[in-house]
Amino acid sequence: MASARNAPVSSTEILGARLLSEIESEEGNLEDLLKDLRTSTNPNPARTGIPDLDALWHSHGSRQLSITGRSLPLIYHLITHLISSSNKNKANSRCGRGSTVAVLDLEGRFSPSHLLPSLGEDQLKHIYIWHPTPINLAVTLSSVEQFMVYGEHASKDRVWRGLFVLGGSAAGKGVRGGDLVTVTTGWRGWLRVEREAV
Repeated sequence: MASARNAPVSSTEILGARLLSEIESEEGNLEDLLKDLRTSTNPNPARTGIPDLDALWHSHGSRQLSITGRSLPLIYHLITHLISSSNKNKANSRCGRGSTVAVLDLEGRFSPSHLLPSLGEDQLKHIYIWHPTPINLAVTLSSVEQFMVYGEHASKDRVWRGLFVLGGSAAGKGVRGGDLVTVTTGWRGWLRVEREAV
């Protein structure tokens, strides 16, 4: 009876051992490997259609992006971009009617009048604003999604592009399986933007 030490070694085992030793000697970590893999499969995906934000996301290289600074001007810009009929996103071209967004404003600081220079009054009707309290935020989140996806409203033929939560931290999975909250802002100007997993 031959022992395991004296057993013949196949060429497959030798190749496997050599590959394993090369992998172990390679410098780097899993995060670097995943970042390289993301950039090699799709080197510069356009996520938002806003070149500066896409470049920031690309350089950040993760699914979640955190920014510190004044959040409302960026929120106004994002909403204007999403609602604008000149926005040529793939989803908008499918329906031909543009987009709609929902805003949960816990702080009471969001003002649709700041969007008027960029959007017309007919476009403002596709921005839905709620003013929940932190206590009923979870219930409001689920009812907003139900309303936006299944409700009877003026924007039901438009693509629902995102949910902005101003003044709180909210997360969770929606009934459609995706992240429910797309953009969250908080105290002292922090902003978190979630992007859809590809």
